Amino acid sequence: MVQLPPDLDQQVKNFVAIGQYQTEEEVMRDALRALADEQHVFDDIRQGFQDLEAGHGRPLENIDADLRKKYNIPQDV
Repeated sequence: MVQLPPDLDQQVKNFVAIGQYQTEEEVMRDALRALADEQHVFDDIRQGFQDLEAGHGRPLENIDADLRKKYNIPQDV
């Protein structure tokens, strides 16, 4: 079992007390899932920067033009 600092332990208990979660385990499970999701986002961003540094990218103007054409968005918007 993980022992949390008092302030975090109280936050977990508060989530249960207000009915947002049924158990403390549910709070911890959601927190760990959110942390894993966040890590995936950072990994994707890191990969994107690596791709750009390696010359794998498209100018923003080209992307903008493609999206405007695809969604019929005028140039003045």
